[in-house]
Amino acid sequence: MPIVAGVFEILAGFGGVTSAFYIFTLLYLEAPRQLETWELIAFGWQWLIPFIAGFSGIVSMVGGICALLCRRWGLAFAGAAATIPIIWLAPIAFGGFDVGNSGIIAAYYALSLLFPITLIVLIVLSKGEFK
Repeated sequence: MPIVAGVFEILAGFGGVTSAFYIFTLLYLEAPRQLETWELIAFGWQWLIPFIAGFSGIVSMVGGICALLCRRWGLAFAGAAATIPIIWLAPIAFGGFDVGNSGIIAAYYALSLLFPITLIVLIVLSKGEFK
């Protein structure tokens, strides 16, 4: 169980780090325009999203390595918990850009929690295998 959780944590972490670079690129390439006050505040918060995604991705990858080695259960658990922001931040970040806004339904958010919950359950159930 910790091996499966570790592999999925590493994959989720890699996705978080690459999405952080992708979001940085989109923020950098967004066309400059005259912004109103409320838009400046919203645009300023968008720069925080890739930092959170990147940090969560790094924590998830480190936790996945710890899960693969069956060492440091707390760090493996933190890596599993760090997959929650990775799954939730990408649609929020891309909603700020004009990419068609196809409309993300609320069911996506409910279903996207299944992956982190599964990882957390796998890590908690395999606590006895850690040294």
